[in-house]
Amino acid sequence: MIQTISNDSTHSATFAVDAPLKQAAHVEVQQKRSVAFDEDNNQYYDNTSRCAEDCAATWFTSADYREFRQTYREQTNQAAASSNFKAIRDLYLTCTTVNFILEDASELGHAAAKVQAAAQSMTSFDLIGMESNLCAAVKKDMRKKRESIQDVVFDIQLECDRGLWENVEEMQTELYESCINYTQACGLFAQLIAQMQAQME
Repeated sequence: MIQTISNDSTHSATFAVDAPLKQAAHVEVQQKRSVAFDEDNNQYYDNTSRCAEDCAATWFTSADYREFRQTYREQTNQAAASSNFKAIRDLYLTCTTVNFILEDASELGHAAAKVQAAAQSMTSFDLIGMESNLCAAVKKDMRKKRESIQDVVFDIQLECDRGLWENVEEMQTELYESCINYTQACGLFAQLIAQMQAQME
């Protein structure tokens, strides 16, 4: 099976599904990134439709947020102590072991049994959207992947600014090949989680 990646230009690239993922080249960047806002240019708009008392009655308070955080911690700690932890971890590890380009998680033959096992161990929908928080290692790996994507995109953009990329299509292909190293596992994991939730209905 061959996967073809094309864009609006005449450039295209083909990848065999069993071809190993390309490792992104890292360029050391010394430039410090920062964001600043000009507070002198802020504009104030008076709200004539609501008074401060109305806002206080509808906004969450600091105590509300503390209660939300406490409830969140309790739910995730309880779930982490259960079979949910192992089920979610196994699903994620299944995705991280894929070393070739794959868009459809259903093509992972051994994943169906893991999805079924995860669906049976998850007793409610209370943790939908928080699955990655059940396992600290999964959450940490996802965070590292997000940071790596930012780094590799910034590196390639910096190379472009220095004139090292004369062909835009080739640069776009390099971006795709480099970023998919970090995005594919999370994308497959999201698909397996959706399949698990569908089986829980």
